[in-house]
Amino acid sequence: MTHASGAEPTLCVRGVCKRYLNGNQWLQVVQPCSLDILPGELTLIVGPSGSGKSTFLSMVSGLSQPDEGQVHALGTSLWSLSKKHLDAFRLAHCGFVFQGFNLFSSLTALDNVILPLQYQGVPDREAHQRALAALDAVGLSGRGQLLPASLSGGEKQRVAIARAMVKQPELVFVDEPTSALDSHNGQRVTDLLRSHARQQNCTVLGVTHDPRLLAYADRVITLEDGAVISDSRPNMPLSTQEHAETEAS
Repeated sequence: MTHASGAEPTLCVRGVCKRYLNGNQWLQVVQPCSLDILPGELTLIVGPSGSGKSTFLSMVSGLSQPDEGQVHALGTSLWSLSKKHLDAFRLAHCGFVFQGFNLFSSLTALDNVILPLQYQGVPDREAHQRALAALDAVGLSGRGQLLPASLSGGEKQRVAIARAMVKQPELVFVDEPTSALDSHNGQRVTDLLRSHARQQNCTVLGVTHDPRLLAYADRVITLEDGAVISDSRPNMPLSTQEHAETEAS
């Protein structure tokens, strides 16, 4: 389906839902949900704690299988793939930025960024050059030889972003990117994610509880009790937004 913007969705989510057994009762964490996510945008999923944000992100990124529904990423039905092929798809096409940074403490910032390229079999010289360029893009060109313990929270998060971007993935998934950051670093990280989406025409989909980020998002999807209660483009002129919604419906 082509949207009003003319872009083909990179993520097509159809009827996905998730439930967990809590004692003797099933708890519906994510209600059946259908969404199309577009390239070239920073899309944020917001909502109160326990609203199902991280569970939804985990399902659409291929990390957790939904109980029902389908996720098509770049035209591939994720949950029709074997585990081996799903792992290969994520390695080839996806970048991940986790809430706790997930950096290897014994590796320098540069080696942390090189690591996914090594998994892809990129030659050492090329991997080194690409990792240096990724660190430079996030403003850390002089910090590559430091271990994570010597970096601030904001710097660690930027290393994590560089590691996600170094593969030049079509899809980037971000879980609470500013949870450990002050206002200045939070804004810087969000600007990096939005700029990357636009410059590389990739899809950046994140979850956050931080209301400061909404001013930087192209699209905001609100979850409550596992259901989508709003889907808006807060920074688009109202008349343009109404037109886009009419065209998409």
